Amino acid sequence: MLEALGPGPLSPVTLRFRSLVSAMLSPSLPVRLDSQNETEVQLRIERPDKPPEYIVILDAVKEDERSLQLRLARLTSESVSDQHVVVLSNQGWLPDVLRKAAETYGSRLKLYQIDSDGKVLMGSPSGPLAEAIKAQGEVVPTQETAAEFAARLTQAEASKGAAVERFEERLQAQKPIATFVLLAVLIGLYGLFRLWAGPDGALWTLLQMGICVPRFVSEGELWRLLVGGLLHDQLLAVGLNVAVLLSLGYQTERMLGTGRFLLLVLLSLLAGALCAVIPSPQLLIPRKFGFSPALFGVIGALLALAIRTKGLPPETVARVRKVALAGLIPSAILTVLSGERASLVGGLVVGLLLVGSGLLPSLRLSDPDPPSGSSKLVGQAMAALSALTLFGSVLAAIFIGKPWTSDPSVRERFGRTMLGQALGKGGGATSGSQTGSDPAGTAAEADLSPVAHSLPGVGVGLVLPKLLGDPQPQGEGTAQTIRFGDLTGKLQQLDVAVRRHEAPFKKQAQVLVAFDQAVALVRADKQREIKAGRLTLLGEPRSFSIDNMPATELSFSGAEGVKAKTAVLVNKQVLVVLSYLYSDLLPPNLQLGLDKVLASVKDEFADSPVEQKKGKKKKGKKRR
Repeated sequence: MLEALGPGPLSPVTLRFRSLVSAMLSPSLPVRLDSQNETEVQLRIERPDKPPEYIVILDAVKEDERSLQLRLARLTSESVSDQHVVVLSNQGWLPDVLRKAAETYGSRLKLYQIDSDGKVLMGSPSGPLAEAIKAQGEVVPTQETAAEFAARLTQAEASKGAAVERFEERLQAQKPIATFVLLAVLIGLYGLFRLWAGPDGALWTLLQMGICVPRFVSEGELWRLLVGGLLHDQLLAVGLNVAVLLSLGYQTERMLGTGRFLLLVLLSLLAGALCAVIPSPQLLIPRKFGFSPALFGVIGALLALAIRTKGLPPETVARVRKVALAGLIPSAILTVLSGERASLVGGLVVGLLLVGSGLLPSLRLSDPDPPSGSSKLVGQAMAALSALTLFGSVLAAIFIGKPWTSDPSVRERFGRTMLGQALGKGGGATSGSQTGSDPAGTAAEADLSPVAHSLPGVGVGLVLPKLLGDPQPQGEGTAQTIRFGDLTGKLQQLDVAVRRHEAPFKKQAQVLVAFDQAVALVRADKQREIKAGRLTLLGEPRSFSIDNMPATELSFSGAEGVKAKTAVLVNKQVLVVLSYLYSDLLPPNLQLGLDKVLASVKDEFADSPVEQKKGKKKKGKKRR
């Protein structure tokens, strides 16, 4: 008669057991069903590059001490290295049994107890188990039979496998359009740079194409923040960036979608450029960071996906981690080659924050298939806005700078703007807004009137253009030099080092020996810089004389469009070494002639009353 009434209601512990198992098989958790019966379910968590982790959930509502001990002993006999056993029961003797089992089996089993209210009474669950325990309170248990419950679990496992297959299909269907378009842009702009750049005008061409110059950005040419990240002047740099983009961008764009990927690139480039501009907004020297900040933003996004794996299949997580690991070697090379490491860090941080925080979410298992109309619209809006901003900046830079034209007046107008900034006049018109040209205009704006300077401590004077400003002592003691100008502000600087002889030389042979020694020391010092890659020797040294005293000049080419000259003069009183740095952007009529500077060197002690008195005494002795 009782059998006709059917099975009675399930106990609270059994209902909690079924709720927890259902939560564990949620599509958002990387858990797969391994085996099941009425009171025991074994689950498997596949982990990238690691053995699986197993979770066994036991309904111990009808267990006694002996039967539970036997079940635990059976579990330890399985060749599983990482096994977690969750026992659901309210029975008062259970904690003592579990503690003894933990002492007996050690690390082979990790034991947990959960009561009928879902409260953890023993152990500290983590990972998917902790997430399922937190989520199981939202699962509504049903009074279904054991067979119905088993069928539901089998169906959940099948649905989960189908969801993973659909996820992979959607991932493969994502076409990395933006990656290939960016590749074409980088290669195309480099080709245009080589086409338009003259033999000595590479830096000018980059300037006209929109390279990032902090001073120009701070005065409103905001397109340089983005265009500067798309320009390269060396085949090695553009080749490396293209290779890294192809290897990393392909997978990242599929995970994020074209719209979010383009926005990631845009914001990473912007962050990298701001890291180069903000510390020195008045700097006139171009900052060459290239596409590297965007690549570091992609690397940051991959790292975030490799860490924030919720909702991703284990196979996808393993693939993302391999791609991120593969990007470490080229990123290390980019870091070594780049002189703008702050820009790289800025791009990396942006990628980590945007993807790690979920502001730019990737494709997940829980996403609706097909995607909703609003989701499609947001992605398309991101792609359109990012593409318009990037390509609009490129077009603005090229049509304002006109790097393709052979008309010298375009570059002259641009040169006048640069010169106006270098002279501190500000408010100079941009190259695209000036009309007419004045070949002598740069000289008219520059104050090139000669100014005599007395070098403190050595009694030597020389004459320099007023444009270079006042002397600035550098260093202390015998290593002291006097600096004129400022490479970052005036596009040129001159370091003057003077050493007075202990006693004036009386013979020309002494002068020649001292000159050869000084030139050898200067050559050795410059040779170290050449080996370090900072300088490249241009041509042969130029020898000349000043008042029959020997002098020489060496010319070098440096990085970032900087050139250098070093001149040495030895006369009977002093040794003078001039170290001159100047930018390719400086008009030729403002570049110093070091031979003229050396010709103006004057021994001020010779005109002093003391020296004149000594000279009169010597003449008196000769007459006697």
